[in-house]
Amino acid sequence: MAYLWTIELKLGDLQLNESDYQQINKALTQKNQPSEAIALLKSKYLTGSPATFSPPPTDWNIGYAEEGNPKNGKRIYQLSCLHCHQDMRYSFFELDGSKATFQFLSKHIPRFTRYSIYQVARWGTTPLPGKRAYMPQYTLEKMNNQQLEDLRAYLEEEAKNL
Repeated sequence: MAYLWTIELKLGDLQLNESDYQQINKALTQKNQPSEAIALLKSKYLTGSPATFSPPPTDWNIGYAEEGNPKNGKRIYQLSCLHCHQDMRYSFFELDGSKATFQFLSKHIPRFTRYSIYQVARWGTTPLPGKRAYMPQYTLEKMNNQQLEDLRAYLEEEAKNL
């Protein structure tokens, strides 16, 4: 529970129903029965994060079956990709909003290179010799196939439109 306090998780975040609140209040008023309340609360959140690893699509030219949404892809690019790659904040591979960047990324989507979004999102990259920065391997919980196709749609749209 202490960890959940550090991230400011509140009871309202646990989607408790009225019966749950009554059970918790009852357990807390009976000073020797807090274990019931604790067990109920623990059943409402994950104590660990699942990690489902997934391979890239079979055909990188086609991608996954999901149709990409460029609007969502823009959010992913701006909030995720640029978080580490803009101005080489945590990465030695710089990204920005230029047409050249979008064309470069789009060109590499179907290729088996360390610049393909399929390659880096599903397999990650190792650090460069003597460096600590690397690209993490994203599990489906962190970036699902739909989000990857959304990112692809945005990159390809920007490569054409800018």
